[in-house]
Amino acid sequence: MSGPSAPDIAQRLAGLSPAKRELLEQKLRARRGGSMRDAEIPRVEGRTSAPLSFPQQRLWFLDQLERGSASFNVASAVRFRGPLRVDALERAVGEIVRRHAALRTRFPEVDGAPVQVIDEPGGFSFVIEDFEGIPGPARDREAARRVQEEAKTPFDLATGPVFRAGVLRVRADEHVFYCTLHHIVSDGWSRTILFRELAALYDASVEGQEAALPALPIQYADYAEWQREWLRSGQMEPQLDYWRAELDGELPVLDLPADHPRPSVANLRGAQQGFEIPAAVATRLKAFCREEGITLFMASLAAFAAFLQRYTGQDDIVVGSLTANRSRVETEGLIGIFINAVPLRPDLSGDPTFRQLVQRAKESAVGAFAHQDLPFERLVEALHPDRDPGRPPVYQTMLNVDTGEVRTLRLAGLASEDLLVPVDTAMLDLTLYLRDRPERLSASLEYNADLFEPETAGRMVQSFQTLLAGALASPDARLSEIEILPEEERRRILVDWNRTQRPYPNDRCIHEIFEDEARKNPRRVAIRDEGGDVEYRELNARANRLARYLTRQGVERGCLVGVCLERSARTMTALLAILKAGAAYVPLDPRYPSERIAFMIRDSGATVVLTEDGSVLPELPESVREVRLDAIGAGLETEDAADFPSGATARDLAYLIYTSGSTGLPKAVVAEHRASVYRFS
Repeated sequence: MSGPSAPDIAQRLAGLSPAKRELLEQKLRARRGGSMRDAEIPRVEGRTSAPLSFPQQRLWFLDQLERGSASFNVASAVRFRGPLRVDALERAVGEIVRRHAALRTRFPEVDGAPVQVIDEPGGFSFVIEDFEGIPGPARDREAARRVQEEAKTPFDLATGPVFRAGVLRVRADEHVFYCTLHHIVSDGWSRTILFRELAALYDASVEGQEAALPALPIQYADYAEWQREWLRSGQMEPQLDYWRAELDGELPVLDLPADHPRPSVANLRGAQQGFEIPAAVATRLKAFCREEGITLFMASLAAFAAFLQRYTGQDDIVVGSLTANRSRVETEGLIGIFINAVPLRPDLSGDPTFRQLVQRAKESAVGAFAHQDLPFERLVEALHPDRDPGRPPVYQTMLNVDTGEVRTLRLAGLASEDLLVPVDTAMLDLTLYLRDRPERLSASLEYNADLFEPETAGRMVQSFQTLLAGALASPDARLSEIEILPEEERRRILVDWNRTQRPYPNDRCIHEIFEDEARKNPRRVAIRDEGGDVEYRELNARANRLARYLTRQGVERGCLVGVCLERSARTMTALLAILKAGAAYVPLDPRYPSERIAFMIRDSGATVVLTEDGSVLPELPESVREVRLDAIGAGLETEDAADFPSGATARDLAYLIYTSGSTGLPKAVVAEHRASVYRFS
């Protein structure tokens, strides 16, 4: 959940001259009617307690719901090769904990409410573990396992600590440094500060010097108390008015097609799929941003919103984003959680072109970031959205664009390599991360693993890439005209899934194909009814016995036999027996009026009719013989169960069936074996 190192829009602000920047600040203050940047944050020396900031309060509440969970751990690991001075690194970590009171803060409940309690420096434990005694490749596996175990070990906010760090000695010249913080005291910017100060302190210690780190003007607890005072002052009302207008009415709920039903209570189980934006697309994207006078974030917001609209069919979509929220000089060097969430609601109505949508996204982003000071938690309180424990409020997807420096820990005299610590949590249904680096534009899609399978997330990645490339190639095309399916997926849906042709043995009879299946899969269940399961071999044997009996009753090749039975395994036995005898069947529904049944028997020319007990039949002509299966059931056991060769061919009649007769008398439709067979599988 850690955010970008700075909002994308901040890069454009940094390029303004001091005079233009001050003019812009004046205009924004006038629009906001009061900003957090206008009031000084007082420092309180020796502070031991403070209220929670708004983002801390939200994370504390979520942690209470997920007791014993590591969902809010922020973990990093770095491999060092070379002569690491572990003692110097331990001293550097200890000094970081002394400098930043947030790292020695715990969050107990006092009088039923959580508070920040700041402990004295000196109680931090730096863990050193030696893996050199483990033989061969097992050493690396055990070190990797230990890093994963550390990242997944939960924190106890009430007792602390909320920061852990240590070193694994893998070989004499190879070490792994790890650190894990609870999100309640950290964000993405904090990681940069932590690594920067660690490097400065370590390098100075190795050289026997004091690190020239500037004194911190305030501590995080000072900011938390000041934030609440600012909110109580009433200066937030103009910002709150903006958000009420922007999010007016019933908030849309994004309904992404998922692989699984949404759990009644979200458990934050997630995964990520990383990918690269192709170099040609990334180059075109940046050129397009320059042409349109927009930031990378604005163009990405338009593309992501278009992707979500095509996936859901919804024109009203709210996308969240994170701001670094470090607009004051006092907060720039602090470790702590400052990020704030802002909802963005670009207008997708009317099937706009991509170029039009980009300008709408620009308007939405400029307004949102101009009113980013209001804590998202306070906004949710004011909006009172419908709460669903299985779905995040206000928005269910997020976009984060990181244009900041690469946060790698580099120590003097050592080669360093960031180790991947897999993310297995997801706060939202989908979060798209874009990372703009000089040499590439990389990305990842974080998804709720309770809703989506990895294959589905992979298809989403491909669809987003396809849409982005298509939108940049034809920015004046309407969203509905931009292709979203990759060529392979498009071919699968439009061609492969519609290739329904199947070879079938049209030179054979229905019952012959059934006999093949009975030989191949004799124990497979063929029929299931109220009487239980009937396997293929048993059904085939029953049909063979009945076929032999019917031939002695005058049924032969070319005859028509009426079947007046309720649906059951016995009905299927009768149909197969008739076909095996070389005859064709005429289905007669026992629920039909007796006049209709009598008409169908006369019209078809049936010479035999099979019934259960004869109770539903009208009076039959003398030329028609009734065979009551109830009466002959026991006698069939003496018949031969081997397959019965009738001599029928695929051109023989298999059945005769009647139309409904809704426009007159029912009409007979005949079908040969060759028109009815298909390949059993």
